[in-house]
Order: sequence, then structure tokens, then C-alpha cells
Amino acid sequence: EMLVCRGLEHLVQTMFPEVSVISSVYNGADLLDQAAREKPDMIIADINMPGISGLDAIELLNMRSCGAKIIINTAYSDFVYLQRALKLGACGYLLKPTDVQQLRECMEKVLKMLDQERQERQDRAEISLRTKKEQRIIEAENYYKLFNGYKEPFLDSTKSDETYLPGTK
Repeated sequence: EMLVCRGLEHLVQTMFPEVSVISSVYNGADLLDQAAREKPDMIIADINMPGISGLDAIELLNMRSCGAKIIINTAYSDFVYLQRALKLGACGYLLKPTDVQQLRECMEKVLKMLDQERQERQDRAEISLRTKKEQRIIEAENYYKLFNGYKEPFLDSTKSDETYLPGTK
């Protein structure tokens, strides 16, 4: 099993040199520990792991809000395992012996998902920053109008409609 894991690591590094690969673990407890320490974007896990099974480890990772995308790589083709893995949020299910083309396609899919999520987070952060800047501008304009005795409507930065100064209607 260790040789298979090392081979998979090498294969991933060769096909996807931009991906940082952390060392393999051989049981569910080590998977949980390493995921907490390294905070990977993607985990390739087996179902049959000593101690805590791969599926139980994934369930625990979900409870801990790990956020990693999970690919199952296993010798078990039983539909029940596949169904549980998908229910737990696995992004891929590969059967051993691992087909190189299927691994490539699965990883490309997951990497696209990760890129899309990063882009969405970046877009939300930019929108939030823009909104905060616009709110500060509106507040500054309102303070200026208030202190200079303007009697015309001004925008309330917390509402979408216009607000009037007291006694100006």
C-alpha cells in the first residue's frame, strides 16, 4: 500500500506540477491530523484505512469544516460505498488500480472547482470592499450636508430610499 501511495504522489506531481503534494498517510487518524495541520485543498483518500475508515474520516473532516475537496481512490466498487462517499461530498470516486486518464480528469475537475471557489471569494471580497468605500463616501457626504445646513434630501447609507433631514419637508 505504501508503494501505491508513493506512486500516486509521483503521478500527481508529474501531471500537475503546480499542485503541492503533502506526504501520504496510512490510517484515518493520521489523515485527520495531517488535514488539520496542512489544510490541503484536495485529499485523495481510500475507504479501507486502519482505525478510522476513509469515509468516517471524511465525515469527521466535514464536521471540522475542513473544506478540502475529497477524491476517493479505492478497490471497493460497491454502490453503497460510492453513494455514501457522494453523500459526504466526495468530488470523485476512482477505482484501483487507478487509471491515469481517470485520475487526470478527476483532478482537473476538482482543480476547476477550487479555482472557481477562489474566484468567487475574491469577487465577494472586492464587492465588500467597494461597498464599504461607497458607504463611507455617502456617510461623508451626509455629514457634510448635515453640518453645513443643507435642507435637501440626502442618502441614508443603511437604506435604499432617500431620507430627509428633520424639519426639511
